[in-house]
Amino acid sequence: MSVTLPAAAAFLGVASSLTPPVPAPHALPVPVPPGQAQVQTQPAAPAALPAPPKTAAAPAASVTGPYTVHLASYRNHGNAADGWRKLSHAAAPLSSLQPAYRPVEVPGQGAFVRLTAGHFADKAAAQSFCDSIKAAVGYCQPLKG
Repeated sequence: MSVTLPAAAAFLGVASSLTPPVPAPHALPVPVPPGQAQVQTQPAAPAALPAPPKTAAAPAASVTGPYTVHLASYRNHGNAADGWRKLSHAAAPLSSLQPAYRPVEVPGQGAFVRLTAGHFADKAAAQSFCDSIKAAVGYCQPLKG
């Protein structure tokens, strides 16, 4: 049986760190007050980007609880913080949660920073939350601890 790198990475909880970075959006034009001529100093902005997919209403996270949701793993804290900004922008329900950055050692792979969020009362609530955002963020798994 052969194991692909993406399958192994997903099993180890590092799948999101293997995805290509999301390109930065183009600068938006600055509104001009009525009665003033607009002078174009840069090329016209490209057509609007499509809106991110809408997610179903996510179950509310509790303030305490043994479960969190694992969103991605990164090689360092800075990349994990950037990842949180991108993921919380891609899935609005994440903005109501607090991120956590947990250092972990993956045997044979080295050190990672695991990005988790929220606290859920049980695994079912965490899984329901993941199901509601997975289309927007790509990876989400309940994690106890």
